[in-house]
Amino acid sequence: MLPGVCRPILCRAAGNAIKNAGRRCSPYNPSVLHKVKPSPYLSLAPALTLILVMLGASLLYAIAESLGFISVIGQSDVSFRAYRAALAADSEFWVSLVFSLWVSVTATFLASIFALLVAVW
Repeated sequence: MLPGVCRPILCRAAGNAIKNAGRRCSPYNPSVLHKVKPSPYLSLAPALTLILVMLGASLLYAIAESLGFISVIGQSDVSFRAYRAALAADSEFWVSLVFSLWVSVTATFLASIFALLVAVW
């Protein structure tokens, strides 16, 4: 068989094999070659990899910085002093936590009541 001539084996059906047996065709011809569709997840892999690497690096840097390890200014002592101070019984953290929980629970309750009234009406 001549190079560049469509072979009957590459055609989709027997009818196309006879019809395309002697014609020249390009290597990428949908009527002759079977297309391979890439997975949509494979298409997203480069972008997701970049996002996950950047997010992971930022998260690790934030954790290291919260523990007191800040290499830019030469501070390399790792301690939990900031967490002990924030979670102490007399800190404002607990007042803030109670207020935040109260706001979120109240807003959720009011939104549920409003949604129920709209759905019934």
